Amino acid sequence: MTKSRNILKMRKKRNKILAKMLIATVFAASTMITSCADSEKTEKTDNRMNIVTIVVDDMGFSELGPFGGEVPTPNIDALAEKGTVLSNFYTAPTSGPSRAMFFTGKDNHLVGQGNLEGYTEPHPGQHGQPGYEGYLRKEAITFPEVLQGQGYHTMMVGKWDEGEKPDLDASKRGFTETDALLIYSGDSHWVSNAYGDNISTFPPGKHAALGRTNGYNKNGVPYPKNGFPPNTYATQWYTDKAMELIDNRELTKPFYLNLAYFAPHFPLQAPAETIAKYIDTYSKGWDVIRAARFEKQKALGILDSNAELPPRWEASDSTNFYFELGLIDDYQLKPWDQLTPEQQKIEAKRYAINAAMLEILDTEIGRLIQKLKDIGEYENTMIIMVSDNGAGYITAGNITYRKANFTGLEDYDNMGSATSYIDYSYGWTQVASTPFNKHKVTTYDGGMHVPAMIFSPKATVSGNINKCILMMQDLAPTILEAAGVLDKYPDHYMGQPNSPMQGKSLTGVFDGSYQCDENRIFGMELNGVKGFRKGDWKLSQDLFEMKTAFHLYNLKDDPSEVNDLSTSTDPEIIAKFEEMKSAYYEWADANNVVDIENLRPPIR
Repeated sequence: MTKSRNILKMRKKRNKILAKMLIATVFAASTMITSCADSEKTEKTDNRMNIVTIVVDDMGFSELGPFGGEVPTPNIDALAEKGTVLSNFYTAPTSGPSRAMFFTGKDNHLVGQGNLEGYTEPHPGQHGQPGYEGYLRKEAITFPEVLQGQGYHTMMVGKWDEGEKPDLDASKRGFTETDALLIYSGDSHWVSNAYGDNISTFPPGKHAALGRTNGYNKNGVPYPKNGFPPNTYATQWYTDKAMELIDNRELTKPFYLNLAYFAPHFPLQAPAETIAKYIDTYSKGWDVIRAARFEKQKALGILDSNAELPPRWEASDSTNFYFELGLIDDYQLKPWDQLTPEQQKIEAKRYAINAAMLEILDTEIGRLIQKLKDIGEYENTMIIMVSDNGAGYITAGNITYRKANFTGLEDYDNMGSATSYIDYSYGWTQVASTPFNKHKVTTYDGGMHVPAMIFSPKATVSGNINKCILMMQDLAPTILEAAGVLDKYPDHYMGQPNSPMQGKSLTGVFDGSYQCDENRIFGMELNGVKGFRKGDWKLSQDLFEMKTAFHLYNLKDDPSEVNDLSTSTDPEIIAKFEEMKSAYYEWADANNVVDIENLRPPIR
């Protein structure tokens, strides 16, 4: 009897198991059906090309491997090898104006960014004038707005810098989704501490005045002060958020992603273990590193094989001004072997931090590219990478707040940490700008001639260097043409008929059909500092030159802008100088430039 009961129990148990298995099978089948149905609903029906733009911040021309740099950047190198290096590419000398050109395909003075927000106030004649609002005007049509209106899912992560007020947010300028959006021109690269609290290089009053708790938002909604993952590093966090947006996008549509890293913008900050890898490299000094980069640029074909290394920079009106403020030490203009051992130790670590930031940047770009491959979209995605302007030269931000809340060079062990705020000094700026003269905020090539590259999986020409005169305004029409919607950009602008984008599409580089314009012009004005290129000829000015004089250079013979021809007595040179000045003012009149003397911007 007991045995029969045990058998009965076993049968009942077996039947329950079988019943559960049957239910699970039915559920799995129904799930599969539902999944298939969902897959059919989300299957990509619009196979136009995806587009990714990677905009980096304050990167000098020679920093990356394809442009002469020594830091290993295998992912960026691969992008250049499969794409096209744009070795003659121009932007504005600072980020806000440059990004205004990027988003609109127009000169920055036409769209409200004649200068950064607040920087026109000390400039008589410009403050309050149309074009000098300091933010991207609402009437200015952006290419993301066109893409969004033509069926693209548009996304952005990282630095915005086109208006700090909520009604000027990127979420209102053509982006379907934004996250980790930094509204300011820069901030701490360590976004949060161990408790997830935001770390900012700006005083709380700046955030409060804008109705914000910090500089970040998601779809226009500010992040709470403690709403960050612990010990967050910006470059890695931006990539995480970009991949999240890609995963959660509307799958039926092609997408556009603007991933705007603000590395390697000052302050220089990176994990200590990564910094340590590069200290020995930069202990060789800036003279050795600059010469090595110059030779590599010649080997790569960036420079002519007979080019000669330009001399070390000398003191100027701007360096003298910063000497007085204590922001630059005079030893930074000296040869490396004239520095004391302590100075060499500090300087080597400064640039090692910059190198660590570049390594991390390359790793994160590699992660993004792998993501595109994993989801099967790499073979249908155009990628553009560009720096917004030339190499940095001093620390920015609120000096008083910075000194009270962050350490400087006096704490060697803390350099590069979340509580450190340093730059890489004027000596390394010359290295970052190799082979060009000067730096960010000037209209010398060191301020505006930047690294750029473009990749398309559908290109029939790749792995080459394009030396045509190109500019930031070219990227918007390039993107719209690649998306097949260039004709959808309005041919009017702010009530002005027949005012299309000023840039020229670069899609011809993909099949080798792009034709150089040997006499193409590029003009610039910022803080009254004027610059103008036409063909091989260039007018340049240094920041803080308390005069309106132009310097004249023949870039074909003198790409480093060393030999100023403005005082030449040669009749042909004199005639060329007058021609160039007339051409500059003609360009300035056509682009709403308000002419003022070269003035000092505020030091914040």
